[in-house]
Amino acid sequence: MSEDEATNRVEKIRECLIEEDYFEARKALAKFIFETGLDHSTLLILADCLRSPCFLLRYETLCELKEFTDDYFVRSAIIERLADDSWLIRQEALTVLGKYIESDNRILPLILNALKDESPIVVDKALNILDPYINKDNKNIIKSSLKGKHLLLNTIDILLKHLSLEDLEEVVTPKFFLKNYIRERR
Repeated sequence: MSEDEATNRVEKIRECLIEEDYFEARKALAKFIFETGLDHSTLLILADCLRSPCFLLRYETLCELKEFTDDYFVRSAIIERLADDSWLIRQEALTVLGKYIESDNRILPLILNALKDESPIVVDKALNILDPYINKDNKNIIKSSLKGKHLLLNTIDILLKHLSLEDLEEVVTPKFFLKNYIRERR
């Protein structure tokens, strides 16, 4: 595909986004990626697609961008998705960003902040990513972020490894559930 054809395809996708024709934007994006493949010159249009109000377009774009997460610009675009309306997009963004917790100093605070998310699934994903990094310095942040939240059993299992029973009782409600759960796990 020539450079002119590629430019025309990108413009077609942008027009669809402007006209809020997200179905056509998805078709044009899929065709563009299939025929040209992804490279660094296509990242800008993908970043535009990440900001679309269309869930499917955002999700498909996020999945395509996984190949380029070594790029600082791409990680920045994915970081924006941590504030997405969809818990599935937020969870997927955490999955992608979790791989860079050690190499990008922006990531750890963002994942800690994701513990405050209203979705138990996003909270569980954040805690799974944080599991190897939980230490005395961030235990209180984790504890206060999770207080009063609905937690998945997997989340409670991770917390059992790092928090004392007293600390866990402050986080998990109702307490009778926690005591029964711990009794069953032993």
